[in-house]
Amino acid sequence: MSAHKAFTLRGSAEVLPRPPSDAIQRLGEWYGAERERLYRFAYLLTRDQEAAEDLVQEAFIRIYRAGARAEEQGLPAYARKTIVNLLRSGLRRRSVERRIQQRLNSERLPSDPDHDSTIDVRRALLMMSVPDRACLALRHYEGRSDQEIAAVLGISEAAAKKRVQRAQHRLRALMSEEER
Repeated sequence: MSAHKAFTLRGSAEVLPRPPSDAIQRLGEWYGAERERLYRFAYLLTRDQEAAEDLVQEAFIRIYRAGARAEEQGLPAYARKTIVNLLRSGLRRRSVERRIQQRLNSERLPSDPDHDSTIDVRRALLMMSVPDRACLALRHYEGRSDQEIAAVLGISEAAAKKRVQRAQHRLRALMSEEER
């Protein structure tokens, strides 16, 4: 083996090259400084403490595995993009599982008992798609620019600006719909 020693992650059969200790040190310091902000971002998207914590930890593992590629894109943007992508993948997987379960049970799910009640902003956000929630969280909670949102979502700056506008419009529509 080269100067990079190999090691395995606990619970994983995968052998990963060990990056130089200074890279691990920098990544650890960055994670320590950024973890709470990443957690809050993930929590805004999920509204679930455990899910948010899991997303942040998985994102950190992916950043570690990406190595220089993550640093080239910028660790904060790469981390947020990874969190959004992990959440989307998980939601897709659960959606497929739900559809299969519904087919197996051949029964209709009961309607949401709170559907007729007044909705608040948090509930309206949860009714929106993950990309829309991510746009709104990045813009209004984290105060990110169109350029930064574009970097996180992996889209052009113009597309980010338009997506934020559409997400804001959808949120307003959901809020006014429920007020009627």
